[in-house]
Amino acid sequence: MEAYADCVWRVACAHLGRGADAEDAFQDVFVRYATKAPAFDSADHEKAWLITVATNVCRDLLRRRKRDAVASDRIEDVASQVGDRHDDGGIESAVNNQESQAERLTNAMQEIDPKYREVLYLTYYENMPAADVAATLGVPTNTVYTRLARGRERLKEVLGHE
Repeated sequence: MEAYADCVWRVACAHLGRGADAEDAFQDVFVRYATKAPAFDSADHEKAWLITVATNVCRDLLRRRKRDAVASDRIEDVASQVGDRHDDGGIESAVNNQESQAERLTNAMQEIDPKYREVLYLTYYENMPAADVAATLGVPTNTVYTRLARGRERLKEVLGHE
């Protein structure tokens, strides 16, 4: 756990954002690791296994989150009520003023399709080559390149670049 805690935590946060769901996913990954006690050929194989399990646990939590989500009209009602309580230009301006570039990137990553997000994360945050990303996700290497290109384009759109 000491060796890979940061990596698993980053995977969970990349998929779920910081919060209780990420903590649950993090814990679940290491519970699975402890209960299955798999044998690995190398440290890279062990890391890839943990990343794969973390990705799958996060996907399961996201599916569960969708099923249990509050109706969108209820969310809009709550947002408008909270927005009415701010006299300084609303929630959006307050958030924009407080966000750092890292927070903006994290938020933007949450807005793109998970299949693009996971490829971007593994490539740029974990420094995995495309072939390893492909093996981890169980997709062809060319699919990784396509998802990287599309993910970068989508990220640019979300961040407001041309």
